[in-house]
Amino acid sequence: MLTSEQQARVRFAQRLHSTGCTHEAPASTVKAARELCDKVVEAWGQVREITPEDFKRTATAILNNSEN
Repeated sequence: MLTSEQQARVRFAQRLHSTGCTHEAPASTVKAARELCDKVVEAWGQVREITPEDFKRTATAILNNSEN
C-alpha cells in the first residue's frame, strides 16, 4: 500500500511519461519522476507503449520494493 505522497509521485511520473509536461514542478520533483519513469521503462524492456494501468502498477511495485 502506497502513502498518499507515493501515489502522487506515481501520478506525476505517469503524466511526465505520457505527456512530457512538468507543469512548473520543482526540479527535485521532476528528477525523482524521471528516475521512476526510467525504472518503469527499464522494467518493461522494449515494449513500444506502456498503458497507464501498466505504468501505475509497475511504478507502484517499484516504490513498494524500494521504499517499504
